[in-house]
Amino acid sequence: MESNDSSDVFGLAPSGHGIDATTSIAPSDEHFYLDPLDGQTAIHININYAPYGWPQSIDEAGLFLQGLGATPAQLKIVELDGNGAPAVSGQDVTGSQSVAEHLQAALGLAGPPSFENMAGEHHQYPRAGSGEDDSTQSTGSSWAVLTPGSSEDDPLPHQLSNGKQSSPAGNATATPNSLWPCTKVWVVPKKTRKKRKSQNPNGITKVAEKRPPRRRRPFQDLEKRTETALTRELRSCVRCRMLRIRCYPDMSDPAGPCLTCKQVTGPIMCKLPCLRWIITDSSLYREQSKPYQMFSKRWQTMDLVDIKDWASTETRKIRLSQIYLDAPYEVEVREFVPVEGDMLEEKWTSNGVVKTHQIPRYALANMKESAVVLQAFIQQSIGAYISGTVGESDELIWQTYLFAFKHSCKAKTPIERDLVLNAFRFWVACRKTSNPEHILGEDKLGGDFVDDPDSVFHNRVPMPVIMIAQMECIIYSRVLRPVHRKLLAQLNDLVKENKRQYWLTIYLTMFILLHSCSMISRRDWETARQYNLKEEYCNHESISKHHMGVNVMLAHFHYLNKGVLPFQLTYDAAGIRELSKAAELDPEQVTFIKLTSHLLNEPQRLAEFQSVRSKLDLNHDMYWIAQLYEENWMPGPTA
Repeated sequence: MESNDSSDVFGLAPSGHGIDATTSIAPSDEHFYLDPLDGQTAIHININYAPYGWPQSIDEAGLFLQGLGATPAQLKIVELDGNGAPAVSGQDVTGSQSVAEHLQAALGLAGPPSFENMAGEHHQYPRAGSGEDDSTQSTGSSWAVLTPGSSEDDPLPHQLSNGKQSSPAGNATATPNSLWPCTKVWVVPKKTRKKRKSQNPNGITKVAEKRPPRRRRPFQDLEKRTETALTRELRSCVRCRMLRIRCYPDMSDPAGPCLTCKQVTGPIMCKLPCLRWIITDSSLYREQSKPYQMFSKRWQTMDLVDIKDWASTETRKIRLSQIYLDAPYEVEVREFVPVEGDMLEEKWTSNGVVKTHQIPRYALANMKESAVVLQAFIQQSIGAYISGTVGESDELIWQTYLFAFKHSCKAKTPIERDLVLNAFRFWVACRKTSNPEHILGEDKLGGDFVDDPDSVFHNRVPMPVIMIAQMECIIYSRVLRPVHRKLLAQLNDLVKENKRQYWLTIYLTMFILLHSCSMISRRDWETARQYNLKEEYCNHESISKHHMGVNVMLAHFHYLNKGVLPFQLTYDAAGIRELSKAAELDPEQVTFIKLTSHLLNEPQRLAEFQSVRSKLDLNHDMYWIAQLYEENWMPGPTA
C-alpha cells in the first residue's frame, strides 16, 4: 500500500479521527504487531534501540504519534515493565515523572500525563500470516502512549459506525460485545554492528577490491577530440605518459617532439628527448612467423602440426643437449619419409669451402607431447643455463646473473619475483632457439661424428635439422610468444609505478634482456657466416626490431633514474644510506650494488665500454648493457 500520508507509511490507514483501530497489518511487517489492551489503543515504541531515521527520543516519539493522527489532548503515558505488561497504578517507577514531563513539553499538553491502572490480562493476537501466538518481550525502558478508550471517554468513530471491527489477524474476529481498539506495537531491532571484513579459510583478511576509475567522457571540443585521436595514433611520449599529463602533438610536425615537451623551459632532471615509445610494443627476441625455411618448408606457421609421412612405425627415445653446456633432456623420435625442401645434411663453411655431413632422417614423433617436455625442461634448467652460459664470462655479467637468480626467489613482492623468473624463462628459451644441439647417449640413430675441427659439431653427432624446425614451432608458440607478452606487461606495470623501491628489480630484468640481445645478435651473425650468406644477419629484419626494442628499454630505465645514477651513491656512507632508504634495500642488496659499482669503475672495464660503443659492435656482450650506466644516454643506432 503506497500513500503520502505519514500514518500510512507504517501500515496505519487514516480514519480522519485519531488512530484507526480497524487497520490490518501487512504480513511482511516485522516492526509492528497487534496488542489489545483493555479498552485502550496503544503504540509501543522502544526508543532505546531505534535505528537511524526512527524516533530516537520521547520528543520524536510524540511527534511521530501526532503524525499518525493522535492529538495532544488524547495522549496519556503508561510504562511497561520488564515483561512487556503495563506497570500497576501507584507503583513507583524511576524516571517516569521526568519522562512524562518531557513528553508533556514536546506535545504541548495542558497538564502532566497520568498513569492509568491497566486492569486485565495482557493479550496479544498472532501476527498476520502466523498460526500461533508469540510472546512479546519488552525491556523496562519501553513506553506505551495511549489514547483514551470507550470506557472512560467519548467513543471513537470506528466504535459507532457499524458495531464491527476488522480482525487484526486472519484467524480472529471481534464481536460488538468485545470491541477492542487495536494497537500497533513498534518492535525496533537493535542497532546493527559494523560489518567485519570477511576472512577466507586460511585466515587472510580479504580487502575490498579497488573500483576501476571512471571512464572519461568524450571531449565536446572538436579540436581536443582531433588532438586525442592523433595522440592515440602517434602514442604519447615517455615523459608525458610517466607524468600522466596530456601529450599535445605538434600539428605542424606530428612525428616530432610534442608541444608539452617543447614548452618545458626550466631545468629538468631527465634530459631524454621526446620519444613516443612504449614498453609493450618492444620486441625482445628474433621474431619469426614460421620456421627457418632452409631447414624445411613443411611448416608455414608456428602451429604444432605433426609429420604424416612416416617410414616406420617404430619410435625411439634419444637424449639431446646444446653443444655448449650439459643440460640433457629426452624426446621420442620416429623415422620419416623426406619431401622436397627437407634439409638432410648439416652444412658449414671452412676456409671459404662449404662442407656437408649426412644426418639421420628422424623427427619428433609427437610435437604436442614434446612441447610438454620442453616447457618443463626450460622451467627446471634455469640454473644450469646460467652456469653453462655465463659461468666463465665477465665478472660483472656473472655476478649480476647470480644475484638476479637469487632475487627471483627473495624479492619482496610477488610481482617482482614473477617478473625476474619470467625474464629467466624467456632468456633460456632464447638460448634454446639460438644454439645448435647434438645427440648424446648410447642411441645416436645411426649418425656419425663430425671430424672437421671447423664445425661446431666437431666430435659430436648433430641433431637432425628438421627437428630444429619442429622445436622452433614448439618454443615460439608455447614459450617465447606467451612469456614475451606477459614479461612486457609486467615490466611496463612496474615501470609505470615510478617507485624507487622497484628500481633494483627493473635493473636486473633489463640487464638480462639487454645481454640476451647481444647473444642473439651474435648468434644470428654466426649463422649467416655458417651458411655463407651475403647479409650481415640471417634474419636482419627481426634483429633490427630487437635492437629497437632494447632502445625502448633503455629510454624507460634512464627516465626512472632521473639523472641520478644509483651506483654513484655508493662512494660514501651518506650516499649508501640515502640509496638504501630510497630504494628500500636490505644489507645483501646494498653489498651487491657496492660490488657492481666497484666493477664498473675498473679502468680496463671503462676502456672496454668506450671501445665497443665507439666501434658500434652490436654483437659484443658489453655493447647494450654498458648503456645502462651512461649518465647522458641517447638512443644509439640499430642493425
